[in-house]
Amino acid sequence: MRPRRALRLVALTAAATTLAAFVVLNASVHSGVRRQRKKVSSGVGGARNAFSGVDAAGYLSGGRTRDREHDPYAQHAFNVRVANSLQPDRPIPDTRHPRCRGLDFDEEELNTLSVVVTFHNEARSTLLRTLVSILNRTPQDLLEDIVLVDDASDDPSDGLLLAGLPKVRLVRNEQRQGLARSRVRGADSSKGEAIFFLDSHCEVNQGWATPLLDTLRQNPRSLVCPVIDVIDQDTFDYRASGSVLKGGFDWGLHFRWVPLTEEEAATRTDPTSVYRSPVVAGGLFLIAREWWEDLGKYDPGLEVWGAENLEMSLKAWQCGGSVEVAPCSRVGHVFRRRHPYTFPDGNANTYLRNSRRVAEVWLDEFSHFFYETRPSALQQTYGDISGRKALRERLGCQGFSWYLKNIYPDLGAPSKHDLAYGQLQQGNLCLQGAEPPKPHKKAQKRPHQGDKQAGHSGGEAASATVTVQECTSGEGAGQRWGLTQEGSVTQGERCLTVLTSGKRVLLYPCAAGPRQRWQRQGRRLQHIASGLCLDSTNAPDAQALPCRDALYSQQWDFSVELQALPTL
Repeated sequence: MRPRRALRLVALTAAATTLAAFVVLNASVHSGVRRQRKKVSSGVGGARNAFSGVDAAGYLSGGRTRDREHDPYAQHAFNVRVANSLQPDRPIPDTRHPRCRGLDFDEEELNTLSVVVTFHNEARSTLLRTLVSILNRTPQDLLEDIVLVDDASDDPSDGLLLAGLPKVRLVRNEQRQGLARSRVRGADSSKGEAIFFLDSHCEVNQGWATPLLDTLRQNPRSLVCPVIDVIDQDTFDYRASGSVLKGGFDWGLHFRWVPLTEEEAATRTDPTSVYRSPVVAGGLFLIAREWWEDLGKYDPGLEVWGAENLEMSLKAWQCGGSVEVAPCSRVGHVFRRRHPYTFPDGNANTYLRNSRRVAEVWLDEFSHFFYETRPSALQQTYGDISGRKALRERLGCQGFSWYLKNIYPDLGAPSKHDLAYGQLQQGNLCLQGAEPPKPHKKAQKRPHQGDKQAGHSGGEAASATVTVQECTSGEGAGQRWGLTQEGSVTQGERCLTVLTSGKRVLLYPCAAGPRQRWQRQGRRLQHIASGLCLDSTNAPDAQALPCRDALYSQQWDFSVELQALPTL
């Protein structure tokens, strides 16, 4: 038995006492919240409830008072009224696959765990719920500490009043440092053998920690991610993430969820099995302390927020490690439509600067695709990267060409003539072209006169139907498209076509005719000859129908945009 395990066994009674007391804390918080609600509505007060120096009811009351605004979304970009109405230890559905619940892990073989939670002006109710979920749903023998990093919040008591919770230690930045540098400071202050980075508006689910730690035990040089469930920003309902997805990105270095390739999906016969991902999604991942330090931690030159997940992921893959998803670990996260935080140089410029810094260090000769996609990045200064390049040299890291070939071939390389490429998407639906039917050897169908005028010599025999189907791998199933500078929507040697005879959308051999020309109108694709727009109303058939503003069935996104979309 390792010495640290022996010390822990000596302290089991104390740990059990702490856990029992924490249950009392949760009960007192609930009681305090109910009394506080009564006090707000009718003026009847209640007793103060405290544990380990934490007045939980008073803490939440202070947050509700501060966040009381006409618009509940104004300060935090989620419905803070609903967030404040929920219990700190509310029950959430166990979203794991049923097989996950029967897995056994030997905790004696697992690393101890530190959880680093950084925040800036977070709603008190969501911050407390994040910490309570960790304390209630993590094996106490594995949880070394929770380091709470306050990145210069306007109210220092947001963090100070939580420092009395079990295993919680507070670190405060007096000046804003941003996500990457705050996490580095939190990790430096932590004591566990492995570090899990968590956002401040999350709830960890049942059994979340052991699948991550067991994956790390098997591969100490991995960044291990949970499956991220959705906490609705409006209702705060906890919903299971549906499809099996991995983290990806486009040439503009924008993160996106992508499905597993057909080959990857075919190899996953066990729903509990770990699978690899090109990048981590945002900042929820586990890493061994030794590997974290070997990789140089986060790039300290990254400002505030943005691209730090790409920097860590590319560095891990290219320098001898991996990024993996443990599907039996589930963590809920509040996804918001906008950032509630302030950026000294603006959100867009800050993200662009950070992205350029990542491109300059890790993309090698492929960085020109990034600049073609986001030409305004050339105007952004990105600071000194000599230290990052020296780190890459010291670690003997692979080039981006290796990463592109072995880890993320789905990304592909865009044609020089494309303005956009990849899947043409509406949510989880994609435009799909079918293979053209093979003509009968004895009877070739004569081309329609209208087809000749459109510039097609093969007629219906050369055409293929176009439908709207569920998105699959970006490389297969007829879902890879390109939009050329000339206005053709291409798939290989065929082009998206609308004939004079009706509103059907077909694929014909490209012939530079007017029936194959399209233009972008915001997120719409308008057929130039007819003035109609690509529409999915009658899915699975794709059609060209009269254009209408803000009609969802006419809103299309390419996986990769190499130019800014025109505004309507």
